[in-house]
Amino acid sequence: MRGEKRKYPCIYLNRGPDPTAGEILGKDRPKKQTPEERVLEKLKGILSPLKLLNPTKPEIPLGRSVGNLPASFGIQLIPELGYYPKGYRNIDELISEGIPDVERSGLIPEIKEEIDIILSYTPKWIKVGFPNMQGPFNIAHMCIGDDALKEIGTKRIILNIGQELPDGKEEEFIKKDLDRAKENSRLLFGYTGMHWKKRDEKEIIKLHLKLDEYWEKHIT
Repeated sequence: MRGEKRKYPCIYLNRGPDPTAGEILGKDRPKKQTPEERVLEKLKGILSPLKLLNPTKPEIPLGRSVGNLPASFGIQLIPELGYYPKGYRNIDELISEGIPDVERSGLIPEIKEEIDIILSYTPKWIKVGFPNMQGPFNIAHMCIGDDALKEIGTKRIILNIGQELPDGKEEEFIKKDLDRAKENSRLLFGYTGMHWKKRDEKEIIKLHLKLDEYWEKHIT
């Protein structure tokens, strides 16, 4: 937290769903869960990043993916697609409604339930994670669609987005990004190999080890 370079890289390598392995997004509608069941499922998922050597920490995230705040503006979420927002609303209608109730709108009551359960039933070293809040532009785009672009006009904006990896050039591509950590020690590096399949996980781990070694030799 003092601006020092990390001794370890925060590199996240992920892959998209693999239909050839039966991983079809939206295949099954998630069953209705109690707050306790939701927290337990998230608790079990804490270690899942380690499967591909991705960093993890003992904290339980709150809410349901990127739709946490759009839900407060009356945007419907799609359970089969990871609770991603569905449809848009009229910008004038949204503005006329004013600021949503910060205690009772959308998923806020559900998030508050999860906080109470985590604090009541998990050890103190399990932390309460932040919900996926997204930035103001992303929230606006999920609520009103391309009308958000019209409101920005010619103003310059910077978007922080997850990067898809070019097929066959993953290592070279990521190493160029890692070099940027010499100037900005707090950067995180997240990538998705859209062409990667479940059968490629051993190769993904090998790539992760190569990148970790590069970090140790050239960045720290």
